Amino acid sequence: MDGPLSGAVPAIVAGPGDSENAIARPVLEALPGAIDRIGRFSLPEIAAFLSRTALFVSNDSGLMHTAAAFSRPGTDMLSIGVEDVVEATVTIWSFVR
Repeated sequence: MDGPLSGAVPAIVAGPGDSENAIARPVLEALPGAIDRIGRFSLPEIAAFLSRTALFVSNDSGLMHTAAAFSRPGTDMLSIGVEDVVEATVTIWSFVR
């Protein structure tokens, strides 16, 4: 595939714990070749990792805000609060400089 992210490899990150693992594991399994970083980073390590991402896709989380603080391009997926309905909002974050 050609394009600006040609050759990119997805990495799945989540905090430690059973609930985070239960949420992140199906995403990892749906992406053959993805790097498993579930529960493997300390807070400073995940910040360093996020500072180098080419694109960040996340739920509305602390990791999303950390990626945004490093001006990394990304999108977040937000639940609109209606049972069984999830809306993905595609936003390339803009920053005030």
